[in-house]
Amino acid sequence: MHAVKEHVPIMHWRKYYLWHILTSNVMSMQEDSIDPELVPRPGMSFRTEKDAIEFFSRYAEKVGFGINLGNGKPYSRIVRCSKEGKCEFHKKDSPRKRNKTSKKTGCKSKLKLQFVKNRFKQIERVVIEQAHLDHNHKFLRPKETQHMSSHKGKEPVIFEYIDELHKSEVPPHCVKNIMREMHGGDENVPVTSRDLKNR
Repeated sequence: MHAVKEHVPIMHWRKYYLWHILTSNVMSMQEDSIDPELVPRPGMSFRTEKDAIEFFSRYAEKVGFGINLGNGKPYSRIVRCSKEGKCEFHKKDSPRKRNKTSKKTGCKSKLKLQFVKNRFKQIERVVIEQAHLDHNHKFLRPKETQHMSSHKGKEPVIFEYIDELHKSEVPPHCVKNIMREMHGGDENVPVTSRDLKNR
């Protein structure tokens, strides 16, 4: 038996995290119900490249697809749908099984960012030059997109709460059970067992 230390902040974090889950669920949307202000459009301007990518990432998560960053150039960056490209397997006798969330379909959806620089070659703003938002695949449900690599790590509240449990010496399997109970099942937990082990 593992002894669990009394840790006052645990109850505080539990209440806050439960509130966070409820508000996150309310905000879950699909493409047809997304606020037009959240849809990427050519001409949109951002202060930094990070701001632009985070904006597109939030849109992608709500619609139901992942994103990949293309190789950046001095004055531009391409951000693609994670299903861009095709799968190639080299072992003939052992076909590889892929999770449906990461299967490639050759999707052409992408965002092209243009960097506007000053005379010192410093980025002053980032503008969306192209926004191709048509996909050739079905969108994923929120329960699936939350486990995609491009959408992980955006909710620090989750990991802060887990860290508080670890500080109180709550065993890993108990942490997993707590997450399962709070989210109403394993399929709803926004972190994997590997994420919990890596904390």
